Amino acid sequence: MYGHARVAKTKDGNHYAYFNNIYSNAFGTQMCGDEKIYRLTFEPHKNQERDKEEVEYWGWLDNDGQLSMVWANYLLFDMCFPHGAEATEAYGQGKRIKLNLINFQDNYEK
Repeated sequence: MYGHARVAKTKDGNHYAYFNNIYSNAFGTQMCGDEKIYRLTFEPHKNQERDKEEVEYWGWLDNDGQLSMVWANYLLFDMCFPHGAEATEAYGQGKRIKLNLINFQDNYEK
């Protein structure tokens, strides 16, 4: 997966880093801006519950096990589905999965 690095501010004034514009290929990320592209490595999170953290990566696993639609926030992820991710999962069209970012490389060449 590939994405752009971002920094945001919390309500209490702290800052946190996260990645957005996450796609399975660098071209998709590049279409969202000219910023540096990072190669991201995710694994399934041990806790699959929503924790409502500032950054909580969620993705969609299709029935072939391919990861897509990764977002750093559950609400934004859920909005991608007409009836919500949980309802779409119930139809047997894949499953939502909470992800843990385990590595990112900043030496990816466009």
